Amino acid sequence: MGFLSKVLAISLLLILSGCTANRAEPVPDPITKEEEISLETQNQEIPESYHNRVILPGIITAAEPVDAPYAEPETEAKTDEEPEAIVEAEVELPNVEEERIPWFGTVLHSYINTNNTSVRSFPSPNAGIVFELNRGDPIMVLGISKEIDTIEGHEGHWLNIRVGEIWWGQDGWVFYTFVEGGDFEAVDFSITEVVPAQERRLMYLIASYFIDEVENNVEIVPRKLPNQDFFTFVYDVTRGSHYKNVPGAYVWHPETNEIEHIAYIYAEIESGWVAFTDDFKYILRDFGTSPDPRGLGAWHIETGERVFSGSYYVDINLQGYTINIVYMYTNWNIERLDQEIIEFAEQYRINNSVPEDMLAYSRQTGLGLVLTIVCEFDLESGARTILDGRYIYTQ
Repeated sequence: MGFLSKVLAISLLLILSGCTANRAEPVPDPITKEEEISLETQNQEIPESYHNRVILPGIITAAEPVDAPYAEPETEAKTDEEPEAIVEAEVELPNVEEERIPWFGTVLHSYINTNNTSVRSFPSPNAGIVFELNRGDPIMVLGISKEIDTIEGHEGHWLNIRVGEIWWGQDGWVFYTFVEGGDFEAVDFSITEVVPAQERRLMYLIASYFIDEVENNVEIVPRKLPNQDFFTFVYDVTRGSHYKNVPGAYVWHPETNEIEHIAYIYAEIESGWVAFTDDFKYILRDFGTSPDPRGLGAWHIETGERVFSGSYYVDINLQGYTINIVYMYTNWNIERLDQEIIEFAEQYRINNSVPEDMLAYSRQTGLGLVLTIVCEFDLESGARTILDGRYIYTQ
């Protein structure tokens, strides 16, 4: 082989060996500029192998790090203007003012000042929740509690409020801090005069109280059961009281002219009345307005639990814890009667026809005739005993 041939052969071998060495080294995966920045941000050393990786964008290879072009992310243009504040819609709040309502009493028109305010059945944080009100809800304050509580560091009274119509609204109690303008004291009243019974008018009492040094008078009709030595009466705005007075059921002792507040359960209608058991454990409330038989309810005073709801005729005949109640046996009422009452009534009608004189009077006056079943009911045990049947006139 000539000299020139040998030189060409050696050169060819060197070229081939160099290409083989380059193919044996793996090509690293591409690295983006974001990855590089992330590593630097975390104070991590960029691996040596990254130096030979392709950096995007661009098709650049290098043995040393290369600063690739990098675009800052687009951001909103900055201005000197302040961001627009979110303004909540303002609630139009009622005026706080008192009003003397004809044939009623003096109430305070106000509103609730806190959202999710619980309205309770009695002036106590332990009483059941009747409903809830929110800030700006209009209310009428009808009365104030005699008790003073401390709630969340505030000491004061509970307020008896009404929502809706003045005569038929929904009532309850809230602590004074939840009522705008509700921080005031209770005003006591006293019996200043006893007016004897006259023809076609019952005995009544004059109750007096002072507001801003001005005397106010309210007429009260008391009621007395035959076997008790005290009178009972109801005092509230339906009888002319003031929202700073304590509403409820009272006892009047004529010998000493003292009055006692017994319960916040009371008849809200002027013709209604209340009565107590001798030990003041239970209160009985007449619902008023309707002719006999009339509605009657009974409650345990301490717990507020209702122990009876039904009707009575003329006299409840309270003896200890027992009272007389009645059930009307009529076509429209029969679905409300239990089987024991129904069976007794049907048997009574078979054995006792309507007296002729009652039939004649009914035809003459247009009054109806109804069979009632008289029972004895025990307030303490809830036991009921059927006593007798009786035909009565109804309107």
